[in-house]
Amino acid sequence: MQPDIEIYIKHIEATKLAECLRQLFNHTELEKLTQTNFDAGRACTVFVETEANRIEVFINPHAAGKLYCSVWFRSAHTGWENDLACAEAFFKCLDHEIRCSSTTWTESEVEGAEKWWVLTKDEKKLVPWR
Repeated sequence: MQPDIEIYIKHIEATKLAECLRQLFNHTELEKLTQTNFDAGRACTVFVETEANRIEVFINPHAAGKLYCSVWFRSAHTGWENDLACAEAFFKCLDHEIRCSSTTWTESEVEGAEKWWVLTKDEKKLVPWR
């Protein structure tokens, strides 16, 4: 399992993201996840629960040039093996373009060398993030 999981969702609204989190987790604490905060670009921390773990989720609605919302699960106990498994679960729920890293991040990584998974209605492919 990865120590944390992060995905990027293109053009998502707070209400749709909250609805998806409620579908994917047993219990959610999403009071700070509002459209007003999203529109203002305010990042927030919310909490979700699996059967055994309470997980902190950091949400940045204006990540990557304001096109993408970053959803960062600060836990290795999400139930997903990696970022791609999380992205696939969210894609089924949302049907929005989703990006995630193809590998676990390391400090020695050469900038620009990393490939990203891109999931859309038409395909799933590896690309450099530009």
